[in-house]
Amino acid sequence: MKLLEIIELRTAAGNTAPVEDFLRDWIRESGKGARIVRSYRHVNIETDYCIHLNYISDTNYSGMSSAGRQLADACKEFGLVNHSTWVEHDFNGENGNYEKRND
Repeated sequence: MKLLEIIELRTAAGNTAPVEDFLRDWIRESGKGARIVRSYRHVNIETDYCIHLNYISDTNYSGMSSAGRQLADACKEFGLVNHSTWVEHDFNGENGNYEKRND
C-alpha cells in the first residue's frame, strides 16, 4: 500500500530562515527512510510549510513513521504542527488509484 505522511508547520514571521535551514538539513540527513520527500511553502503565506513523506508498505500500517514523528516533534520548536497519515485510495477497484493529468 502507498502511504503519504503530511507534516504541516505554521511558524512566526521572521522565523523562516531557521525553519528552512532546519528542513533542508533534515531532508538531507533524516528523510532517507521515505521513498520520496517533498517540501512545499504556501503560495500566499510565507510562514506555512508542508512536508510530504511517501512510503510503500507491505503490511497494514495504522500509525505514523518514526521519521515522521521525529520531524513533527522537532518542528514544534518553530510553531504550530499538524501531522497526519494517508493511504492511497483505489477508486477503480484495481491496483492503483485514478490519476488524470492535464499537461
